[in-house]
Amino acid sequence: LFQVLADHLHLVVPFDYLALILHDAPSDYLRLVVLEPADIVVPAEIASQPVAERGPAATVWETQKGIVLPIPETGPLRTHGLEFIRSQGRRVSCWLPLTTAYRKVGVLTFGSRSAGAYTDDHLAFMDQVAAAVAIAVDNGINFDEAQRYQRELREERDNLRFLLDINNLLVSHLDYPALLEAISEAVQRVIKHEH
Repeated sequence: LFQVLADHLHLVVPFDYLALILHDAPSDYLRLVVLEPADIVVPAEIASQPVAERGPAATVWETQKGIVLPIPETGPLRTHGLEFIRSQGRRVSCWLPLTTAYRKVGVLTFGSRSAGAYTDDHLAFMDQVAAAVAIAVDNGINFDEAQRYQRELREERDNLRFLLDINNLLVSHLDYPALLEAISEAVQRVIKHEH
């Protein structure tokens, strides 16, 4: 999705990088999941940051308002992430919230080497792109969760079936050697053994 998005967006929006940052609720971290172009190597301390550090992504995620940040060629910047973006030759970055009707998903960020790249028209269009990306990402998250629930239910079903089989064996076999042999056969499906 991101590769196709990046290819097609170049026709209408000026950008040199495009990044997808998702929120991980259990850890309250924002994690960089996709970066286009893929050949940019992002340091680990920048790729995953707690929301509490209040970087641009955290600010946009919490306020749900997009921001455009000019990046001066020299001088101090408020975060290591912005310093990294500047080291890559970018002069401006745009940060947009990814939100659906059900949850705040993360942040979509664009960057450009041209300081005047993002007009109000570009921002309005990029807001629409962010809304579509948010829905696609949320659908992906829901699909992954559905698969995880399906695996968990399958494992629980198999465990309950195994316990029912053992219970039926205990009731139906009254002599010890026959019961032990039947239990061994039932357990063989779960734990391979020779004796």
